[in-house]
Amino acid sequence: MTTRLSRSAREALALVGALSAAAWSGCAAADSVPGPGEGAAAAPLAAGDPAALAAPLAAGDTAGLAATLAAPSTETTLLLSAAWGDGPGAFGVDLSDEGARPGPMAFTFDAAGRLVVLDTMNERLQRFDVAHGGGALIDAAHGGGTPIDVAHGGGALIDVVALPPGLGEDVAAAPDGGVFVLEFRTGDGAGGELYDVVRVSADGKVTASYDVWVPQPTGLFVAGNDVLVESRHGPLFRVARLDGHPVTAAEQADPVAAGRPDRSAPGRTWEARKDGDTVRFVAHDAAGAPAGKFALAAPGALLSLFALDTDAAGDVFAGLYVDDRAVVAVAAPDGTLRGAAAVDPVRWSDARRFLAVRSDGALVEMQTSPDGVKFVEVLWRSR
Repeated sequence: MTTRLSRSAREALALVGALSAAAWSGCAAADSVPGPGEGAAAAPLAAGDPAALAAPLAAGDTAGLAATLAAPSTETTLLLSAAWGDGPGAFGVDLSDEGARPGPMAFTFDAAGRLVVLDTMNERLQRFDVAHGGGALIDAAHGGGTPIDVAHGGGALIDVVALPPGLGEDVAAAPDGGVFVLEFRTGDGAGGELYDVVRVSADGKVTASYDVWVPQPTGLFVAGNDVLVESRHGPLFRVARLDGHPVTAAEQADPVAAGRPDRSAPGRTWEARKDGDTVRFVAHDAAGAPAGKFALAAPGALLSLFALDTDAAGDVFAGLYVDDRAVVAVAAPDGTLRGAAAVDPVRWSDARRFLAVRSDGALVEMQTSPDGVKFVEVLWRSR
């Protein structure tokens, strides 16, 4: 049955929804993704020095951006369509409070290319094969692979993974085929911590849980051997290691990087900052030194940023609210524009991560409506 939230839990998710609805990556409240140590108790990192983002930039293809964003791609391919509910393949939503409407809070793609959805209100993960789906769900509860014809099909459900009690907020893929889940606990932890990170193996088993002492987590990432939590849309903190070596509360007090991890280069991160109607991007290497920079200009009023990600080839994906549109621009590390796509600027249910970039560069959007949830691949490549 779909989880019913207490008032305190609804307030917590209402905050998450308010942040994510305005800025998936925290860029509407602060004009950057992420800011240089903003709000963190630890000293700002050298890599997050505002001067690095304000310094003269290499010439990016700003004219190309303006031309492309004037008519971004709107072509999509449906990967999965599902109803609201608590059965296999459906997703939970809480309609008990007009101030918040939490549904699936995040999704990602695992190392095998499977769609992994954090079905928060049903306290579970659901994994789908969206590359070979034919309109049928696979019901693991009835023989582990018996097809069930469903009108809303598209994609095939591989399995359902029950999570420990809590409110799942984010999910990140690990290179071994498993995933990690960031959960908000419904009660105080023994040490005062309110969050934990749950490890789920490639075969769908919960194998470990790690306490998180990082203040106000706003994102979860896996980079190299590290499981990283972003704090207050600012620096990254190590909370666990893939090799199982423990991370103490004292270690979690020290930030390890500024920016979002670059999937094409171990140790490299990207920061982005809104500067009027221009977005400035700066890369940092593993030592925190600047490793590249460029700028992209919006063809209109740039209200905020809402996403920052990369693919395995190093392309940078940036979500921009321009005038009344939500657009994802894709640029090479030198700033050359590769393409752009329009995404839905409004979501019916609250989510922290409504966009995901696959390692192969495919951009996938989660769309919600009173009828249910859709996952669509959004074409962005220039023709």
